[in-house]
Amino acid sequence: MENNGRKQTIQAAREVILSAGSLNTPQLLMLSGVGPAAELQKHGIKQVQESPGVGANLQDHFYVHTAHRSTNASCYNRNLRGLRKYLEGARYLLTGGGYLALGTSQVAAFVKSSPEMDYADLQISFRPMTFTFHSSGHVEVDREPGLGVSVFILRPRSTGVVTLNSANPAEPPKLTPNFLKEEDDARVMISGIRQIREIMAMAPIAGRVLGECLPGPKVQSDQQMMQYMVEAGNTASHQTSTCKMGQDSMAVVDERLRVRGCYRLRVVDASIMPHVTSGNTNAPTLMIAAKGAHMIRQDALPRRAVSSRQLDAV
Repeated sequence: MENNGRKQTIQAAREVILSAGSLNTPQLLMLSGVGPAAELQKHGIKQVQESPGVGANLQDHFYVHTAHRSTNASCYNRNLRGLRKYLEGARYLLTGGGYLALGTSQVAAFVKSSPEMDYADLQISFRPMTFTFHSSGHVEVDREPGLGVSVFILRPRSTGVVTLNSANPAEPPKLTPNFLKEEDDARVMISGIRQIREIMAMAPIAGRVLGECLPGPKVQSDQQMMQYMVEAGNTASHQTSTCKMGQDSMAVVDERLRVRGCYRLRVVDASIMPHVTSGNTNAPTLMIAAKGAHMIRQDALPRRAVSSRQLDAV
């Protein structure tokens, strides 16, 4: 580690637990010499353990946002703009209530992309507000009243990869999500947009909708919808599976979350999921942490005779 400009070494008495998340955990492993041989060699990193699955199998819930103009009484956009947003902030601090106490979505539906599916492969989330993503990264609540509806693909077939930009640990990793690379993923998402339109045209919610803003009534064909998803699609930040658990050649950790081929090293975060869950990843990640903590205690290794002080790195 680096502390105030000085490189230092901290030695673990029992084992090292890596919980940096699905993007940074594979980066740290590769920087430490654990990963695909070609990737390590590319950046001049000495190989400690070849593990081709490190950084591979990146999975996420790709989503696209739609927006609909609504009646004033159906939306709280005006309460989260201008001076009113500060009043809402004060309301939350004083009472713990108000619009800021609400979740990001008030209603969610799990639906099938086609009747032939055996399970729901889409999640549709509804909220009585709309917002705009600006190219700067700033998110702004819209001025006009509106209803926001988003669709997420739950069981993506497309997988991405996390690699290194360089051997410099201060530089972020390189992410290649490969969203919609598989044709079937695009079909599923297009079905989701069409189902949103059907829902918003049904009573009673249809009585609150004044028109579609995004993707807009001119977007009708599959090709037009695909173009809209390319331009407006985003990540749900549900990245998983880059250090997956298993027994095949691409598995990074075993059933006890121990890094294969590395003694006293364990990964406990969402990167160990073999597949992304069919829903939000927060609760499953908390359960991974709880189960991981239990296994760490069960497997407690004897302490090694190491110095407890920080040593200057050679």
